[in-house]
Amino acid sequence: MNEVVVAAVAGASLAVGAAIWLLAGYLIQRFAFRNPEPTYAIVFATSLSASMLLFSFVALLTFHIRYTNPSADIGLIQTVR
Repeated sequence: MNEVVVAAVAGASLAVGAAIWLLAGYLIQRFAFRNPEPTYAIVFATSLSASMLLFSFVALLTFHIRYTNPSADIGLIQTVR
């Protein structure tokens, strides 16, 4: 029974995450681009683009910090170089 509760909580959190993700795409279309009636495809594409852009910024910032910070020179950087 405990596994069922864990699976239900995991499914609910995934659904809430997807709803927030789509809501962000809708709000971007509605207010940033001033689109009065965005379709579901436009909202999905905007959410996907925003996610990829955010991931790219985080990856660039992470690698910038790792390569410019001498105290972060452990493990991964030594392996790559």
